[in-house]
Amino acid sequence: MKIKKDTSSYKKSKILKAAAKIITKKGYHNTQMDDIAREAKVAKGTLYLYFKSKQELFTVFIDSIFQEVFSTLNLIKDSKLNCLEKIKLFIKNNLVFFSKHKQFFSILLRETRVVDKALDTKYKQKIYIRYNKISSALSKIIQQGIKENLLRPVDVRLATEILNSIITSVIFTNIKSKHKQNLSRQTKNVLNIFLYGLGK
Repeated sequence: MKIKKDTSSYKKSKILKAAAKIITKKGYHNTQMDDIAREAKVAKGTLYLYFKSKQELFTVFIDSIFQEVFSTLNLIKDSKLNCLEKIKLFIKNNLVFFSKHKQFFSILLRETRVVDKALDTKYKQKIYIRYNKISSALSKIIQQGIKENLLRPVDVRLATEILNSIITSVIFTNIKSKHKQNLSRQTKNVLNIFLYGLGK
């Protein structure tokens, strides 16, 4: 069965939004394709025209999230700002983005092991590929900083992972905390810790 491109894009987007809503509400494990079909107001058969399984649907949804982050990061990377300004923007945009989707990531944090077991290797690889593209773009910003003499010569890959880890830690600590904070206000703290560490 052929699907017109415009109709296909609209319905796919509608299904992904429905999946995000249901997974956020019920969790990945308790979400059924029937639930998503009802929320998207499409027949279950139509749902399977776009996604072969819940694994595929979930992977495409996660990929769309990473794509949003990657697109923003690429704009930052290709701008004429110096590396410190780019890193600050990257941190702020990530904190704001994850704050916007905090309910979904709260569910994901609680179900990390469930999702890890549920996803086949091929789906995990797709997610890792997108994550690696984000890391690669960030690494280029750090390399730029070394060339500009604004950062010390360091292991770029390690520095990239450390920055990503600091941001992730701030996000998930906020998710688990009873006292929620405005994540974007943590931008300066994250930047200072990354650039200067804890030493005097």
